[in-house]
Amino acid sequence: MNNNDMTAYRQQFLNSCEEKLKLSQMIRQCPSSYLTLAANQEIFSQNAAGYTESFANPAYLHQLGFLEAGFLSILYQFFSSSLRDVILERPILVWDKSDLLEAIRTYFKDDDIVRLQKTFDEYGLKTQSIAEETRMRESADLHNPFAKILSVAQPDQLDWMAGYGIPISQTEQEYCRFWFSLPARTLNKIAKHIANAFMHGFISQSRNIAGRNLVRLTYAVGQEALAKETVNELNKHGMQTILLSPSCSGYHEQYLADHHFDQAAYLDERCYSGQTQAYQAAADMYRGQLLNTCGFIRIGSFGKATTPVVPSPHAYRPNTEQAKHYRTQLMNRRNIETSFLKPDTLSFCSVVFPDMNIGTRFDEIFQSFVHINTEDPKPHELIQKALIDLLDTCQSVHLKGFNGNQTELTVQLQLLTDPQEQTNFLNCGGDLNIPHGEIFTTPQLTGTTGLLHVKEVYLKDHFYRDLKLHFADGRVTDYSCENTPNSEYNRQYVFENLLQSTNHVPMGELAIGTNTLAYQTANTYGIYNRLPILLAEKMGPHIAIGDPCFARGEDSPVYNLYGGKEMVARENELTRKRREKPDCYVNFHTDITIPYHEMGLFEGIQKDGTRVTIIQNGRFVPPEAAALNRYLEDM
Repeated sequence: MNNNDMTAYRQQFLNSCEEKLKLSQMIRQCPSSYLTLAANQEIFSQNAAGYTESFANPAYLHQLGFLEAGFLSILYQFFSSSLRDVILERPILVWDKSDLLEAIRTYFKDDDIVRLQKTFDEYGLKTQSIAEETRMRESADLHNPFAKILSVAQPDQLDWMAGYGIPISQTEQEYCRFWFSLPARTLNKIAKHIANAFMHGFISQSRNIAGRNLVRLTYAVGQEALAKETVNELNKHGMQTILLSPSCSGYHEQYLADHHFDQAAYLDERCYSGQTQAYQAAADMYRGQLLNTCGFIRIGSFGKATTPVVPSPHAYRPNTEQAKHYRTQLMNRRNIETSFLKPDTLSFCSVVFPDMNIGTRFDEIFQSFVHINTEDPKPHELIQKALIDLLDTCQSVHLKGFNGNQTELTVQLQLLTDPQEQTNFLNCGGDLNIPHGEIFTTPQLTGTTGLLHVKEVYLKDHFYRDLKLHFADGRVTDYSCENTPNSEYNRQYVFENLLQSTNHVPMGELAIGTNTLAYQTANTYGIYNRLPILLAEKMGPHIAIGDPCFARGEDSPVYNLYGGKEMVARENELTRKRREKPDCYVNFHTDITIPYHEMGLFEGIQKDGTRVTIIQNGRFVPPEAAALNRYLEDM
């Protein structure tokens, strides 16, 4: 490539950044002209179908000959974000980006990346207060932009969807019309079940609502009809709903992978500490709303094929020091959040439904999951109580895979000092995580040793083939996957994305998912590999890496509804030191399921060595759980 070509590409980059700023001003001056679906396709094409040849794509920048392609792609996206800011009427647009644009222009002349990075950091420092205040307003204020959008949502004319300021796909438009076309009784049945499940969470988790009446609700783009009805049902319980930014499927998957670390692109440590201070100030500003918030509801969708996406080797990756500062900032934010929203006082509810991406049998699959998600959990909870009673006689659990699964793992259970009044496992019905079907515990780390292997799994937007985690005394000591032929790259991929750049991640949970009907349905339609973990965790034993489920809420007792025993396994050896070591948490919790067809043996081991078999070759063994096998017979 000659110098003239490079000069032309650099000018195109600058021109495109300037055009985005000009377009932002035009949208601000005449928003009605741009809040249409046609304009949405044009504005956000670089994040969707047009990503391959976008300056937001680090691989494309590298192909054109740009140095520092990863960082430049972040800067370009930084200018692109102005478009969403102005659509959502965010005040951060009052800050002038001309200094940043001039810094890029200078960099293209002298290649001084240090100066460019410094200007980027300075911009972050001077805008972080207004940015954090804006984010807090959108998560704590009843009258935020998303409330306005939902109030005008209707199926006949969908230009209102452009108000989200995110790429809206054709599938999401069809999904929206579908939800609005459902019979009123069906919509009400689902919404009522969600609202009742949320309220029941206070009972099942032994939590006091204490007069609070604000609930945060998020949903997937296209589910507006259900969101509206859920708000109405919550109103009947005396709740007011704060609408959060919805999830969407319109972004290009490669874009999401390449820009995973954008928030860790600052070099100046003051940017991270300043964000923490700004977040604290914003939380103080909305103190009343935060203290009046009693929980969260998340309604999501699934259906896309889980095609493995590997981040471009030219995408931005933070250095060790940046990653450390970023993790510290996340921990500090979490601590601030939990000082207002105490986990042991909140209820929550999560549920997902299939979308059109699931395939041509969408209608059948959708109706199947409506049934699964609204099924009465009580008969299931009685079966789960029987499993808990058996496991409470054991001091450890042994897991062994089959059908190609190499898992060989021993998990140590906590000591029960009063077995008549205490249990190690929580009996989960269909309130917090819909659908029903799970018992779980916090393992003792000491003595928890072995290999966890999963042949294929999709976790938090990242795919892993032949994932292997080795544990010693409850901590991950080695890890690998087979996503690419490059073993070193694969290790780094697991470390950065699954382990979140954290060494010696603890095991935070051992559980058994018991919803065999959901498992049968997934296999009947061949969609198991498209399921989010919320569903997959109900379809076999699983462990979670990271913090225990009761992180930051360990001190509040929780009792099983059936039997009334206190679930005492709420902490482990690390979180037990939380008072003297507030940084004992890793601030994530990721479930990893071994499906029934890969579970050769799940057995409890009593003190005298007696084996109590719960699952063998993918089937439940105890007579009390025989009813669960009726959906597994043809598997």
